[in-house]
Amino acid sequence: MGDDGEGVGMEDPRLVVRTSAGEVSLARGDLVAMAAREQVSDVSVLVPGRAGKAVRLAALLELAGGARGARVLNITSRDPSFAVSIPLAEAEGALVVYDLGGAALAAAKGFSHVAVGKGAP
Repeated sequence: MGDDGEGVGMEDPRLVVRTSAGEVSLARGDLVAMAAREQVSDVSVLVPGRAGKAVRLAALLELAGGARGARVLNITSRDPSFAVSIPLAEAEGALVVYDLGGAALAAAKGFSHVAVGKGAP
C-alpha cells in the first residue's frame, strides 16, 4: 500500500493498494464514494486521539483482490525514505484516513493518506 505519483504537491494523490491478487489505485473521491459500511465518519470514536474520516483497510485489500495467504503488510510512500512492514494480523481493523476537517490531508505536509491503529472489526 502506498501513495503513487510524482512530487509531494500532486493535485490528485492516489492511494495504491497492491496484493498478490491485484492492484487498485484510488483518488480521494474514490474513497469518499466507497460503501457506507466501509466508511468511518469519525475516527476518534474507534481510535482515541485521532481525527478524520477513513475507510477500513480490509475493504481496500478486498478491492485489490484480497489478501488471502498474506502474512505481512508493506506500507510505502512517495518519500523513498519511508517504508514499514508489519504483520498483517496487527493491521486487523486498521483504518486509512483520507479527510481531516472536511478537507483532504495535506500532501504538501508529506502525506495524503494515513493508516491508523486498530478500529472496529
